[in-house]
Amino acid sequence: MRTKTKSSWVNFKEQSEALKRDPTHILDYFLSELGCTGNLGANNEMILTGGFQEKIFARMIKRYMNEYVVCQNCKSMDTKFERKDRLTWLRCDKCKSSRVVQQIASRFVGVKRGERRRARN
Repeated sequence: MRTKTKSSWVNFKEQSEALKRDPTHILDYFLSELGCTGNLGANNEMILTGGFQEKIFARMIKRYMNEYVVCQNCKSMDTKFERKDRLTWLRCDKCKSSRVVQQIASRFVGVKRGERRRARN
């Protein structure tokens, strides 16, 4: 759903369960990539500030899946995260391969003009 100022992903909980990922991990990815604010609603939908089109959501879902869900060797979606030695590994249950995945970068935080000036001095 989309209005002028807000976009929401209504079946977000069902989709995150299908991907076998934590909803907050997916939410953090979307917030950092889109540079907006948002949260999980009362009905477990993802609500973002900003009127984003459906094609942007589809593109973001594909990128998330390629980076954090799909095994690069066998293209299986039967994967899970493992933490070892301060690194997050994506381990495939089908072919038993694993690879390191990047941490989600911190969200964009806008800085006002006065704050930039103070930081320079």
